[in-house]
Amino acid sequence: MTGEIEISKRLVLINSVSSLAARLINVGVLVWLNQYLLREISPEEYALYPVVMSVIIFVPLATSVLTSGVARYCVEAKAQSDNDRVTAIVSTIMPLLLAISSLLLVLGAIFTWQIDAVLKIPSDRLFDAQLMMGLLVVSLVVRLPLIPLSAGFFVTQKMVLANLIRVASEFFRIAVLFALLFGVSTRVIWVVVAAVAADCLRGAVTQYWSRKLVPELRFRIRAIRWELARELISFGAWRFLSQLAERLRSHADVLILNQLATPVDVASYHVGSLPRRQLGDTIAQSSMAMVPPLTALHAQQKIGALRHAYLRGGRLALWLAMLVAVPAMVFCREIVHLYLDGKYPAAATVMVLLLAAFPIGYGHFMLPRMVTATASVKAFALRTIVAQTCNIGLTLYLVGALEMGAAGSALSTLLVTVILNPILIWPLGMRIAQVTFGVWMRRTMLPGLVPSIVAVAVCFLMQHWWGAQTWFDLGVCVAVSMMVYSLVVLVVLPAEDRKDMSRLLDIVRKRWPKRNSGST
Repeated sequence: MTGEIEISKRLVLINSVSSLAARLINVGVLVWLNQYLLREISPEEYALYPVVMSVIIFVPLATSVLTSGVARYCVEAKAQSDNDRVTAIVSTIMPLLLAISSLLLVLGAIFTWQIDAVLKIPSDRLFDAQLMMGLLVVSLVVRLPLIPLSAGFFVTQKMVLANLIRVASEFFRIAVLFALLFGVSTRVIWVVVAAVAADCLRGAVTQYWSRKLVPELRFRIRAIRWELARELISFGAWRFLSQLAERLRSHADVLILNQLATPVDVASYHVGSLPRRQLGDTIAQSSMAMVPPLTALHAQQKIGALRHAYLRGGRLALWLAMLVAVPAMVFCREIVHLYLDGKYPAAATVMVLLLAAFPIGYGHFMLPRMVTATASVKAFALRTIVAQTCNIGLTLYLVGALEMGAAGSALSTLLVTVILNPILIWPLGMRIAQVTFGVWMRRTMLPGLVPSIVAVAVCFLMQHWWGAQTWFDLGVCVAVSMMVYSLVVLVVLPAEDRKDMSRLLDIVRKRWPKRNSGST
């Protein structure tokens, strides 16, 4: 325990599992929704949603200059038992956020009005695009000034409660969405309407419980400390640049395809990138529980513990990512064919190209968490900006000059990851974690990738001998792949992981009610 921040593997595991469960519900709905819409509406109408979202996603990112450091510095203040500093952080940032939200309301209204001047929107879909953008802007403007008040879950590591709220809001979103799709009409605009309604409900409940967990999260005029603003904005500015580069990698492809390719390319890329985005976001969301204890370890200068977390976190992330990525890559064409009834075959190429970058990126999965915990955002941001600038430039060339469409966007991401990650990202991660290349390879990459090599061979054998012409066949192939993968993971499992697994099994055995088969 550091100050008021608990450092516990058990707490991190509980929070991570709850985040994973909440995310899986979201992914399940998303998988069904995309399949349903692509079958029922035209590519032109479907393309409205990813295009509009690719624009609006950058707006909250811009405000992260003010918001991204709040939770981190509140954790640090709590670790030092400085409750007054928590109130000062919130009180200093909220007036700035209120001013920014007012400006965003004006700019958002202008952009919504003139959206067809910026994006390629069919004339018969203009009103739908304007309504979707307007709803998203209003929702964002209302929620933005209240963001600092929601840091209580992160500070107290009560992610389970936060995830329960997220799941409840997700079920509310599903109910509203189903009512509109099946009770009114099949239109892509209802996706945004349901999401905005759920976000407003979730925001209200989140604010209430967050302040109950940390009463110091409140606004007081006398608590404003403008000297704090400089520290928070400095952290937030570099974090913003880093996140901006990451968002450009994720969403600029859709905007480039919207301008230089066809609606079919937009739809193909959006569907083909779903496994990469959702799997990556799921693992990232689950790992957020690690940031508060990592921050506390940094405050205590426990370098050995941070190094251990870095090596182990990368290994676990590789196992989780490649467990799903391997069968998805091998059976990409079968998945897309069954999922979309033979439509958008280019989505399979997008899927395999994007997932092929996972082995390169996930060995240093812990780097963004370590960067936040140690406030080393500048070095990471600069490297990320360079990498993603190269990515966008190469995408423009492949899509615009070579007319490679959706496949060109995905190929750009793969090439930049394979070439620049070992040059820019790997050395930074090893420097922050204070670990050598040999140790990282031995403790993270080798045990992390050996199961994938075996699973790839099994998948190709199953594809050749069994085939995957139906969902049942595909399910059998994927299940066999995952089973073999898991068995190989158990074989290569390091001693430290075996000990933790043994402790976990002991806890389960003690708490699981024993059946007394001999009694009546």
